[in-house]
Amino acid sequence: GRLMWAVIGTMGRDDQWHCGVTFTDAEGKGYTKPTIIAYAPDRNFADTDVVHIDDGHYLAVIREMNDKDSWYSHSSDEGKTWSPIQRTGFKGANTKLFRLRSGAIICAYRNEESDLTRRGVAMSLSTDGGATWEEIGWLYSALPESKHSPGYVCDNEILCTLHTYPDENDRIDLHQI
Repeated sequence: GRLMWAVIGTMGRDDQWHCGVTFTDAEGKGYTKPTIIAYAPDRNFADTDVVHIDDGHYLAVIREMNDKDSWYSHSSDEGKTWSPIQRTGFKGANTKLFRLRSGAIICAYRNEESDLTRRGVAMSLSTDGGATWEEIGWLYSALPESKHSPGYVCDNEILCTLHTYPDENDRIDLHQI
């Protein structure tokens, strides 16, 4: 009967970023005071995504902007409290989590490794609820000489990805517009 939203905020202008979750009713109204997942005065935790991993359990993956490490945390009480954060082992920004039918978790992220010859969007897989991650491939790989401009804003194009309803063969297709 309620929705959980991943949120980020700062203590000042681009200073002391921290992340958490807030809740609303089923219609998306009545935000609660955020429950903080990651905060430290000398760190900047942002780019948070949360996924439901099983009954009552959630996984959050968070980017720390200073060292670019990604961190994870668990909640076993539907997001009311969160475990201390731990490193995932990959450096990624703009993380997006997806739970597969098998229960494994896929994380897509912009690669933030110091070796900028590997620019693009990587994917890692966890089969243990986020405790360990294995890089499984790339959704997009940029040329090594590509300009690396985190925070650059697109001006005049919008990209939308959607999936269709099942056709007569129960096949669902992905489309980009």
